[in-house]
Amino acid sequence: MADQQGATTTDLQAALEIKELKANIMSGEARVKELVQQINKLSAALEDLNDENTVLRRKAGVPEGAPLDIKGLKMQKEITIAQLRSVNALLERQVGFQALPPCSAGEVEVQRVHRPC
Repeated sequence: MADQQGATTTDLQAALEIKELKANIMSGEARVKELVQQINKLSAALEDLNDENTVLRRKAGVPEGAPLDIKGLKMQKEITIAQLRSVNALLERQVGFQALPPCSAGEVEVQRVHRPC
């Protein structure tokens, strides 16, 4: 009789474990499906950008395989970003607000700084 109870308990544990593993598999499959959809969207966007690049190269008379120097463009973008961050920090100090570190992806929390007048 004790053996039957032990077997029943073991069977229940095994059934629970199987149920948990199936749930994990379904969760993983859902994540894979989500990632495949994301890849498909990114692939379509990349294809559109490639087509736009081809059209712009034709309009500019630049051969399809010719390399373009984009170092100057990247440097200018970095300079602009640094200038904007500097102006933003200055304005925050003038207004009396302090940006706290991001809470999560892209969120910024703003807090009033108490300054004696």
